[in-house]
Order: sequence, then structure tokens, then C-alpha cells
Amino acid sequence: MEIQLSPLNRKFMENLTSVVLCAGEGKRAKGIADDIPKPLIKVESLKNQSILTILISHLYRFGIKPIVIVTGYLSKQIEKEIISFKAKTHTKARR
Repeated sequence: MEIQLSPLNRKFMENLTSVVLCAGEGKRAKGIADDIPKPLIKVESLKNQSILTILISHLYRFGIKPIVIVTGYLSKQIEKEIISFKAKTHTKARR
């Protein structure tokens, strides 16, 4: 389902900065994601993309930028995942 934004809402969205928290250990996801952070879990029904990739794509599509990703646990893996988004979506990783 595609959500249509009015021009007023679109202008509001363009002035937002998104902060995505990706710093936890993901203890409740044990068995699903033992060696990767939860945001990097792949969703088979969505072209096997990671949860984080899907989220960044949606935020960008709605005109929300910059996107700040707060990392902690296994931060190098998250930074590697977002490298392709950095220039296009103004995505930054912060530890």
C-alpha cells in the first residue's frame, strides 16, 4: 500500500532528521541472530533485505534525511551495511 503525502506533509518530512537505534545486543533474538546485530536480520519475503536496509529505504522514500544510525554492539557490521546508502540518503553511523 502506497501512502500519499500532501505537499504540506512532504515539506514537514523534509525537515526531519531520523535517528535509528541499532546499539543493543539483541539478547531476545538468540538463535535467530547469534552473530549479527538484530537490524541486519534478513526478511525473505522482502527480497532478502535486512531490516535496516528496508527502514532506510522507507525513510529516504518519504524524504526524511539525514538519517543517523546509532551503533554499539557489532557496529562494524552495521557500518558495512549502510555504506551503499551514505551518499544518497545522507546516512551517518555514530557510536
